[in-house]
Amino acid sequence: MTVPRGIPPLRIAVLVPGYNAAATVGAVVRNFRTALPEARVHVFDNNSSGADTPVP
Repeated sequence: MTVPRGIPPLRIAVLVPGYNAAATVGAVVRNFRTALPEARVHVFDNNSSGADTPVP
């Protein structure tokens, strides 16, 4: 894709809300990284009561 002069390239961010999602969040993040390798993936804990862990 050619970007016209003076227009910065687009950046993609994926925002994933997590609520007691420890069992599934890893697969969700991996799938987004596979589908959109240039995107930044951010996972937010939505006041979970479980043991959600950070995903590298």
